[in-house]
Amino acid sequence: MQRNPSPAALARPNPLDADLRRLERSAAEAPHDLERAADLARGYLRAGQPLEALTFARACEGSLHEEAAAALGAQLGLKLVRLSPSETYLHPRDRSEEVLVPAGAFLDEGLAASSSSLSPGGERSALARVELPAFLISTYSLPFPTREAAEKRLAREGDRLPTAAEWKKSWRGGLFLDGDALARVQNPEPDRLRPSGLSAGRGLERSPYGVVFLSAGGGHEWCADSSEWVCALADDGRYRVPPGRGLPPGARRVRVLDPCA
Repeated sequence: MQRNPSPAALARPNPLDADLRRLERSAAEAPHDLERAADLARGYLRAGQPLEALTFARACEGSLHEEAAAALGAQLGLKLVRLSPSETYLHPRDRSEEVLVPAGAFLDEGLAASSSSLSPGGERSALARVELPAFLISTYSLPFPTREAAEKRLAREGDRLPTAAEWKKSWRGGLFLDGDALARVQNPEPDRLRPSGLSAGRGLERSPYGVVFLSAGGGHEWCADSSEWVCALADDGRYRVPPGRGLPPGARRVRVLDPCA
């Protein structure tokens, strides 16, 4: 018969926790010290916290990055397929790929935009700093006949549609592409109105994280914010358009990640 721990046992300090707190303090004292970041990543792995481990292992060379990314995938029931430009996993049900978007801030002007910051003399809507936790999002838009079908299918699998903010950050990128905890890789254009401009062929554009968007014909996609409009790349200065324009709307799978899960 299994017994519950006694109150005395519960109150007893955990040496692993104490070691992890020490490593966290050490890394905070020198945030750009890669050796300390690696030590902290290993500490999180020992503590069974692969997402936190991956947060710091991204800056490390060698196998530590792959070890942390694979550990996170194993925890989520996903298979790691590549590490760059962001960690990408294979979903077991439909064999679709999912990209990890690191936790941190991005710049958001809401659901309307004007001209790109790269246009001479262009004016932009006011940009606000928005913080988001780490999340997984489908690399490609998935076909669904209706929004209701998408919501039911994703809910059965423990996922959901992206919010407009998650959708936008996944192609715009955060202020730091490796996440705010490391803040080593700056986004060269954090207020971009299009994805990275890197062609993925067939009228597709790839974001800084490797998420692929349809750039021709209006790639409209359902999101969690409303059933009355869908997300689209800055089309006529807007990020939301009525469903039914251009191609039939698709949807992306999103799973928000809890660092302590």
